[in-house]
Amino acid sequence: MKTYTFWNNKGGTGKTSLCFQTSVQYAIDHPQERILVIDLCPQANLSELMLGGLEGHGNAHLTGLYSHGGRRVTIGGYFDDHLKSSYTMIPGFNPHNYLCLPNAVNVSVPNNVDLLAGDPYVEQLVNSMSALASINVANINTYIAVVSWLKDFLCAVQEEYNVVFIDTNPSFAIYTQMAIAASDFLLVPLTADDSSVRAVYNLLALVYGISASATITNTFYNQMKSAGLPLPKIHMVIKNRLTQYMGAARAYNAVLNSITSLIGHLGSTYGQTLSSAFSTIDVRDFQSTGVVAYAQAKVFSQLSAGNTLVDGNPVQLTAQNIQNCANEVAQIVALL
Repeated sequence: MKTYTFWNNKGGTGKTSLCFQTSVQYAIDHPQERILVIDLCPQANLSELMLGGLEGHGNAHLTGLYSHGGRRVTIGGYFDDHLKSSYTMIPGFNPHNYLCLPNAVNVSVPNNVDLLAGDPYVEQLVNSMSALASINVANINTYIAVVSWLKDFLCAVQEEYNVVFIDTNPSFAIYTQMAIAASDFLLVPLTADDSSVRAVYNLLALVYGISASATITNTFYNQMKSAGLPLPKIHMVIKNRLTQYMGAARAYNAVLNSITSLIGHLGSTYGQTLSSAFSTIDVRDFQSTGVVAYAQAKVFSQLSAGNTLVDGNPVQLTAQNIQNCANEVAQIVALL
């Protein structure tokens, strides 16, 4: 089982949209495999997409999971139950108590995909989880025990799934650390601005303890290293939201090239952070095609050319733009 996490310590880089497109298209291309999608962003936008999006009442379907058969069928429900059994697995643990099948409400997501849905409740649990991770308990590394909650979940289902995709938010909250600790590979979307360069440095410091500062104080890195636990490899850097018709606009080229040079430097200086199949790719702005795809909760390869309505507003899609967007996603899937 391989686990890919979309993460960047910067907002607005397209993590959720790329995670949706990549995970669903991968499932379509590999019908013989089982796919697990995990939404670890408290905004739960990925879950709304998986469960139907704007036009398919994804928000209503997601809300229904917050009280389904007397339990929260979400990542929030799993974390809440784990609070009562902080340093050992939940008694009688059954991972399927927290999973749902998106295909039951959104036929655009194939039935070989399961979802561990996102939940705003996770944000309310942060203080409790962080407190449990900082308590001193004899013979227990409480930090590692808590940060391993998601990894423990995946260990319980490792024979059931071939690939896991995890969406995160830009923070480095404890639940984000859980996602990274459970991952084999990181997929890092970047946008063409100076803050994206800083975001790469932040990622290196937060995950790998690599910093320009002579002194590194990083609980996650130091704890993982002390416990002898592996860190994920950076598998792909996705330079996202380039202009649709010109490729990389000239105004962005310098920043994009600096990002590429930085990653190249990492490969020669800090090669241990990169996967053996590491790559950087460009992804153009999806524009109106993206708007329709997310409103209809479909991947680009499922869209049809012509006129359509999005929230009552007319939008026209061309076959060429649909194909261009589908090709962008196809290149990501092919490199997994």
